[in-house]
Amino acid sequence: MKSKIDPLSMAVMVVTVASFSAAAPLTAAASASPLAMAFWRNCLGFAVLGPFLLLLRRREVVRVARGERGTCAGSSGGPWSSASSRPRRSPSTSRPS
Repeated sequence: MKSKIDPLSMAVMVVTVASFSAAAPLTAAASASPLAMAFWRNCLGFAVLGPFLLLLRRREVVRVARGERGTCAGSSGGPWSSASSRPRRSPSTSRPS
């Protein structure tokens, strides 16, 4: 069965590949410091992607801003999820199976 690729996802992938491909030659040709270039690249990236983040993931942004942990959609139990804050038994005190 053929899988359908979302046109928006395809456009994002094309822009990403083009950006990565153009980054090295532009960095080599620039006369600015690498730190300044990294700063402006990150600022411009957020300026382009920030509105999409706020439109598509508004609930997650609000939860992060409030400081809530482990409540984001797709939370996989990583180091900041509520599951990792539970006390764990040491191997010497665990019951045998």
